[in-house]
Amino acid sequence: MLPLAAIPIGDLLDAIEGGGMRPADLTFAAERLGREPMDSRIELALRTMARHPMAVVRAGAALGMIEAAPLFDDVLRVMAAEDSSPGVRMVAGENRS
Repeated sequence: MLPLAAIPIGDLLDAIEGGGMRPADLTFAAERLGREPMDSRIELALRTMARHPMAVVRAGAALGMIEAAPLFDDVLRVMAAEDSSPGVRMVAGENRS
């Protein structure tokens, strides 16, 4: 398998949507998505990962969303205030005014 950074964005989204990626890979994928030109498919993937049961994936989603701010300010605000993980709350609240 190619490194996540080398996978074409459409293929990466297919892998994310397919549900077979490990949580650590989803975390890095979410961060990468935040640096890509935003479209509805990327936005949906990030919003979905922000509700993932694993905190490490939610933290990656928060980092990706921070990269794409202000589009995700509403989600980041809720994550920073209400996520069950202190680490996710901290990440979601970073770099925000």
